Amino acid sequence: MNLLIKTKGGHGQGLGDVAGSIALANEAVNRGIVTTIAVEGEDPAIDIVRDSGIEWNEVKTPADFYLLVKTLSPDVILFNQLNSPEEMVLEIKKMGILIATVDDTGSAANSADLRFNPEYAMADTYCGHSYIPLRLDYRKENLKKRIITKDVHSILVTLGGSDTYGFTPNVVRALYDIPDRIAITIITGSSFQHAIELNSAICDSPRKFNHIHDVKDMIPPMGSADLAICGAGLTLFELACLGTPAVIICGELFEEETAEYMEKNGFGINLGFGKRVSEQVISDAVLGLISDYDRRSAISRQGKKLIDGAGAERIIEIISNTLKNHYNDQSEQLPIE
Repeated sequence: MNLLIKTKGGHGQGLGDVAGSIALANEAVNRGIVTTIAVEGEDPAIDIVRDSGIEWNEVKTPADFYLLVKTLSPDVILFNQLNSPEEMVLEIKKMGILIATVDDTGSAANSADLRFNPEYAMADTYCGHSYIPLRLDYRKENLKKRIITKDVHSILVTLGGSDTYGFTPNVVRALYDIPDRIAITIITGSSFQHAIELNSAICDSPRKFNHIHDVKDMIPPMGSADLAICGAGLTLFELACLGTPAVIICGELFEEETAEYMEKNGFGINLGFGKRVSEQVISDAVLGLISDYDRRSAISRQGKKLIDGAGAERIIEIISNTLKNHYNDQSEQLPIE
């Protein structure tokens, strides 16, 4: 089996699909599947894929991608991005290649052979958060017991790889009155472009903040934090998998559906889209969660149940089985000499 994964990322769309593609690629490689990632986007997305150790190619234009497809002759192409180009998907299907999509509800997804929609439901798809593609390390951590302490000693602020609209400085100002005994760490991603505003908010603060940029492995800071403030992208699912209680500030309007679902099912406190959330609302939510040990414990337990970290494994298993059945059907149709 030869698998090609097409993804994209950058400041505008974030880096969650890129990270998910790497998780899927690693799962495929572990199964002995020849796997290549085709990545489109800005330098941070390219750098993440380059550092993954997976075979990869940068594609800047549709022509680049078509050439790569002809060169690799993959059995399966998996599009892990929003709104894949329908014309491209239809053209590739003419080549007899199996098409799968992840996290796509656009018109192109309707033409795919397999659709996985962990967040955005549509007809005839594998839906639900059991298909969130996370690295195997998250699955391993999920299986460990998570201890929630009575007192909160550390808070993590991480609004994804890009924080497109720059909500992080607002969060920092909202946390000025958090007791000094609680350490607050801010982690910004490689596509973050609001450093001037963030540095100003930190400098104006009466308390100390620890700011770290572009962390390669988020499991240690996420796993050690007593609670987190996050967006509703991939980071939210990573925190849930680790059992870290979260206050959710949506980085995009379309993330509100995800945040509402997670809160309804017992994980996180959803404050809605960041442009509509005041600093006072953020402060009140964080202080309320700090003082409510029982709620933090319940959120932690439910997060680990909702997101078990085995999504990449499930997706690759279904793709593999579908391809095997496809070849078996073809062989049965061959004439017997």
